[in-house]
Amino acid sequence: MDAFLILLSEPSESRLFVTVDVSGLPSDDFLSLVWQLQDTLECADLEYSRVPDRLRGRSLLSAHRKLVQVDKRMRYIRFSPFPSSFINTPKTVRRALHRFLQKHAIVVKLYELGFQRNIYLATPSTATKILQKADQLNQKIDALNKQIKEYQETPNYKEILDILSKHGLTIDKDFHVTPISITLLPTNLHTNPNPDNPLEKAITKAKQKIMQQARKHIKQKAKKALQNKKATTKQLRKLQTIAKELGLTDTAKTIAKLIEIAENPNGARQKYPDIEQTIKTLLDQL
Repeated sequence: MDAFLILLSEPSESRLFVTVDVSGLPSDDFLSLVWQLQDTLECADLEYSRVPDRLRGRSLLSAHRKLVQVDKRMRYIRFSPFPSSFINTPKTVRRALHRFLQKHAIVVKLYELGFQRNIYLATPSTATKILQKADQLNQKIDALNKQIKEYQETPNYKEILDILSKHGLTIDKDFHVTPISITLLPTNLHTNPNPDNPLEKAITKAKQKIMQQARKHIKQKAKKALQNKKATTKQLRKLQTIAKELGLTDTAKTIAKLIEIAENPNGARQKYPDIEQTIKTLLDQL
């Protein structure tokens, strides 16, 4: 085992939305329902927002779908009965998670049919950090689910139910945001395939692509590390550890030379007269 492929399940604000069939309402009743809901939701946003001045008006998404088999037009409204601050929490958690993964995991970019898809690779030294970060972020999701439960007992939420009830409508949904779930899949990136086995050849080709992306990731991180004079050595040592864990021995040796230059630039200038060209050459070797 050289590394872990990260299988990721993320929290989604879609679990806080509900779709209601309003195709049975006359147009006037439909418009009245939308206006009442929007006014009530905007009031809830103001009450629960930390920065009311930044709030935008709440809009309800309505959609029309024609059911050809019965020649009937269906009308739906989709909205969240919760304040916008609740809806924003899963988004904030996802952004924080991906920023952390961009920093601590190896980002492997795969291109399929013209689309880019990122997968994340963790080494033994970074896997624990990633799991700890997920646990930390999940505390925010746990707090959100507690807020959701409590909010359903408030006058604001009951007013939304009353508005729907007056139009003969109900909400029947268990609102709950699922936490981050991370599965670390052990993978051996160094195998000798049987040339006569098409499956093994295909798997090896995929692993080679991952290793190419890993080397590219390390090279990009090393360039950034050299630009950060305060933390250059620390960041390079982290990259050296990752390279060793992935079995990239030559890459690790090259990073060791960059560490030598970063730790003792004066001595490095005596050893390498053209230090800038030496650094460029070493980066090209990564």
